[in-house]
Amino acid sequence: MEYQAPSSVTQIEHVIAQLYGGGGVNPQYQKSAQEFIHNFQKQTYAWDLAPQLLASQSVNSQFIGAHTFQVKISRDWNTLSLEKKQWLRRELLEWIVRLSNGANLVITKLCLALTAYAIQAVPDIWTNFIPEVFEMLHNGAIAVSTQNPGQSLFIELPLLEFLTVVPEEVMRGNMVGDKKAKVHQELTDSTQRVLSTLKTILSNYQAQQQKDILIKRKGLKCLQSWILYGVPFESLHPLIDDVINLFPFESTYDEATEVLIELLSSPRIAKYQDTVCEKILRCMTSEWAKNQITAAIHDGNEMVSRNLCRLITTFGDNFSDYVAIHFLRQDIIIYLEMMIMFIGFPGYFGQDQEISFLY
Repeated sequence: MEYQAPSSVTQIEHVIAQLYGGGGVNPQYQKSAQEFIHNFQKQTYAWDLAPQLLASQSVNSQFIGAHTFQVKISRDWNTLSLEKKQWLRRELLEWIVRLSNGANLVITKLCLALTAYAIQAVPDIWTNFIPEVFEMLHNGAIAVSTQNPGQSLFIELPLLEFLTVVPEEVMRGNMVGDKKAKVHQELTDSTQRVLSTLKTILSNYQAQQQKDILIKRKGLKCLQSWILYGVPFESLHPLIDDVINLFPFESTYDEATEVLIELLSSPRIAKYQDTVCEKILRCMTSEWAKNQITAAIHDGNEMVSRNLCRLITTFGDNFSDYVAIHFLRQDIIIYLEMMIMFIGFPGYFGQDQEISFLY
């Protein structure tokens, strides 16, 4: 289908509705709609139509608006004037605030777009971008609440989403030389503020209210992202107890386990072996953890204990010397018994698996 410039944002929204129309839409038309969106995102006027899509009531249109910003920043950054770049920063931050109570997939796309912007803008037109995002999101939320006293914004979630995707995108980015050094320095300079924020979030007890659970789960995912990025263990150490405290709650168990697995897998943790092993071993061999395994075996529920099994085996893979040295300790005995308990799962018969041989 030959691309024709849309006469209005309404036309683009119609194409988006067809693209995400579900199984009832002709596959050929969906392909044409996808090509239309791709061609639209190549046009200069897409910069101005993206905010109109974000203003739509349709989540799909909002998503395409955010995605358009992300694509344009990556592809057409050098075509923008300084004034347009400054406008773009304000626009992204304002939309994150305005849609902070909206769909998660839209917020994630906006945060990815803002991260792409930051990577492009450092150091020429934006420095200290992480502290500035902290301030601008909080100030934006206050301004909205002042103008609309009955409206309460859930600004912590988009802030945590941004702090989660930044280290992921920086690790994934194809940067070289001075640009790479400057961007990594931005993250290094902001590490303590990020971890201090996470410490406050993870240690703040609010009786497992729904909002508190969502924030803690997002905070744990954010912490995992910074561990993967390579934050020094000395900075992470104050948060270990907070993660362990969230381990025996079903609402935060999966995310807390993922963080502990990431910690145990880090080669930087070796010199802190005794401290870390003592804490995590106590957590793994608790009555709550043993009851989880027992119930899962009884119910045949493999999914429930999968993460705990991963945690236990990761501990053994990385600290086998520690296990051998303390072999007769009661907690190590319990740990080994728990490993053996996983044999209680029936597994899969050989005839149910496809096997191929290479000669």
